[in-house]
Amino acid sequence: MFAKTLHAALTACALCVAVPAMAADENPIDARKGLFQGMKTHMGPMVAVAKGEMAFSEDTRNHAAGMLALANMTAGLFPAGSGEGKTGAKANIWSDAEGFAKAVEAFRQAAAKLAAADEIAFAPAVMELGKTCKSCHEDYRRK
Repeated sequence: MFAKTLHAALTACALCVAVPAMAADENPIDARKGLFQGMKTHMGPMVAVAKGEMAFSEDTRNHAAGMLALANMTAGLFPAGSGEGKTGAKANIWSDAEGFAKAVEAFRQAAAKLAAADEIAFAPAVMELGKTCKSCHEDYRRK
């Protein structure tokens, strides 16, 4: 299990480096895909900890910190005009920019709370983060 967690953490760290590099190359759709893959990589082990399937550990803290780092990058990966092409982003991300900004900020705040959570507060913080993900997906992501 440690090897799997280590692999996930290293992959997520690599994505944390790769995502800003892709954004710098002005390919926001690919950057978003990398960002969301990184989020998925972090969420899996954190949900397992929240469910009691894995023990809370330093790896858990690293996943939460990685999620916060990705949350802090999210808003910048949706520049005007980046809704065309092979993307799951709905057009209302840009037509309802204020609403989308609020959703991203709620996600960022939940990720910050998760990153600061101790073992007791961790599971509720994962649930809160998941709710912000679900809300944003329902409103701003094509199925």
